[in-house]
Amino acid sequence: MNIALLLIATGNYHIFVNQFLESVERFFFKGFHVKIYLFTDKFDIYKTERINIDYINVPTLQFPYPTLYRYKWFSGINIKEDYIFYCDIDMKFVDHINSEILSELIVVRHPGFYKGGGSFETNPRSRAYTPNGEIYVAGGFNGGRNKKYISMIKELAKSIDEDERNSIMAIWHDESHLNKYINEIKGTKINILNPGYCYPENWNLPFKKKLLALQKNHNKIRAI
Repeated sequence: MNIALLLIATGNYHIFVNQFLESVERFFFKGFHVKIYLFTDKFDIYKTERINIDYINVPTLQFPYPTLYRYKWFSGINIKEDYIFYCDIDMKFVDHINSEILSELIVVRHPGFYKGGGSFETNPRSRAYTPNGEIYVAGGFNGGRNKKYISMIKELAKSIDEDERNSIMAIWHDESHLNKYINEIKGTKINILNPGYCYPENWNLPFKKKLLALQKNHNKIRAI
């Protein structure tokens, strides 16, 4: 079994790359072949012992466009691995993650809404509009079986492009579109992981930490 891991590091987000790759090396699908697709505007050479890295050039853009365009960028390359994952680069794995999480699609319940509710898109003109959302998921880590995941990212890219053509931006950008998709898709097995797989640093939640979302100054990091 082969695993693809999609990452984006542009602008100031390069400061997170080395520690993230170290955590992948230690904890992410040990025993399997992992290939990283790094979407970047800066071609530093990062090295790991067991992981191959492909570099895909993308422009330096002002927030929120690096996150909003992620699915468009992902749809533009040929990914052949059996399973595909995306992870925010400003995170790090702190415990082993392996085949126990696999399903047709894999998402993480948002740590801010694990007891219910969510920040769904309320604008009916947006393709992300979710009037009857039942589960709110985080945008920082997700994945799935190759064909299912590629089908999802193409649909999300299409929805985001349509909103942009209509001068609409969803409240939480790509995360809003992801939640629309997850809440409305039928006939697909979805593994909804607990918030330990997107655990905000310095929070106190009743879940085992698997993937830590690092604390940072968002305005400083996002500046270009």
